[in-house]
Amino acid sequence: EVIGKIKSINAVLDHFATSERGKDGFTIEDLQKAIELINIDIDIPDITLTDELKSKTIKKVEDYEHDIPQIDDGSSVGNIFEAMLYRFEEKPLCWIGKINKKLYLVGDERKLIKVPSGKQIITVGFTLAEMFIDDMKEYLPGDSIKYDVTNFKYGKNFVVVRVTGETKSDQKRLMYKFIRHCHRKNNEGMAGHLVPSLVLTSSEVKQRKFIDRFRHNVHAIREENIDAIYRMYTTGGFMPFYANSKISRGIDADRFDVMFVDSTDFAQPYYDAAIIAANEQGEGEKALELVKIKQTLLMDEVTNSVLRISNVQGGDTDQAKFIIVTADDYDLIQPKVTEDMFVFDLTAAEYFDAVWTSIYQCVKKVGRECKFDRDQLVFTGVFEPGLGWEDAKGVFDQLSIRPKESLTSIREAHRQKNLNEKLRSDIKSWLESEPNKRFSTEAIKKRIKRSQKHKDISDWAIERVLRDMAGESVIRSLYDHTKNKKFYWLQRP
Repeated sequence: EVIGKIKSINAVLDHFATSERGKDGFTIEDLQKAIELINIDIDIPDITLTDELKSKTIKKVEDYEHDIPQIDDGSSVGNIFEAMLYRFEEKPLCWIGKINKKLYLVGDERKLIKVPSGKQIITVGFTLAEMFIDDMKEYLPGDSIKYDVTNFKYGKNFVVVRVTGETKSDQKRLMYKFIRHCHRKNNEGMAGHLVPSLVLTSSEVKQRKFIDRFRHNVHAIREENIDAIYRMYTTGGFMPFYANSKISRGIDADRFDVMFVDSTDFAQPYYDAAIIAANEQGEGEKALELVKIKQTLLMDEVTNSVLRISNVQGGDTDQAKFIIVTADDYDLIQPKVTEDMFVFDLTAAEYFDAVWTSIYQCVKKVGRECKFDRDQLVFTGVFEPGLGWEDAKGVFDQLSIRPKESLTSIREAHRQKNLNEKLRSDIKSWLESEPNKRFSTEAIKKRIKRSQKHKDISDWAIERVLRDMAGESVIRSLYDHTKNKKFYWLQRP
């Protein structure tokens, strides 16, 4: 019966595809009317279509689909049966879209059709997680507890390159040009090192378009596990994935430091159909509420997707991360996530080279001979670490002031800053071990230069660090005129 209904829909579509267009032909308006007249009610004599029978039917289809190897294009016959058996009664067949309209067979998302078993259930997520818990109360009575995560721990690690423009179209054009620039520069490989990058697309179709546009060293991520993704990582290429795929939901890809946001117009056919149905029935307030839910779910999906590259506990929690996104799409990331992020506005193509060079300096890179050892879960071959988030923000802070200057001096300044911080720490630790004992500048220099990591440091650099520490009251200082020497010490409390 279900297959018969699907054939009826296809017959109308086939007739339109083969008919003549024009004044006397089968127009798009005729097609829409013909589709709306199709009765897709599942009515079988002497059989009551219970939820149990629906579930058994879907299970049988899924088992059949699993055993047929040629069904491997990412589509699911089981999903079609779900939408047909648990259809959205108000508008089961719905045309959605402004210019390029698509016909959707719409399932009823209010219906929980696969109920997980268990005495206690923990869900992690945004709005959908809350809606799921509310639905589960019918099957799992009892109290529920909600924990609100009010801040994003690793927000400070992120630098957002926000692509600006007067209109959304202007932003998109500049974004595509910048991605093309980065892709070309990356494949040229400065010093033979490449930057593996993730690219968020809104659908499998948009993912294919991205691959067709760039082709070289672009690898599609569909339903691969983390091992397969890390093998792709070793290519140093761009890896597009799409929302609602496995990686957008459940895989932590913290090895990646760069996320390009290509598109965010994710399909939400249930809410689109529900909004259309509510407006057609004159229920304006209901339609407005549905629009709010749809927008919230869109923000949840974008936020969840761009944070796949986030640092994780037990990993490199200091590494800088980069999100490249249009200003319009940036507003779709939850504010509680972005509040600690550093935002750099990219306003024109003349800054492309400086911005990509800065990103390149800050992130992890792989050599062309890099390999992923699945057994040891390590990378072998050439693998260059990136910079910490504080250094990366310093680089982009300087870039805001001098966007077109060479960044070599900026990188050197931050390298020197790191050396100075290590020197300060070593001096303080040494003086703490012998409190109240005074050491001359010369004695400190000799002691410092005995260390292998400070053997090449200049006398001037040591003197400057000592002066700074004394000026900040970290240590005490006194000039002894009788000995014509300056002494430093750490006062015991």
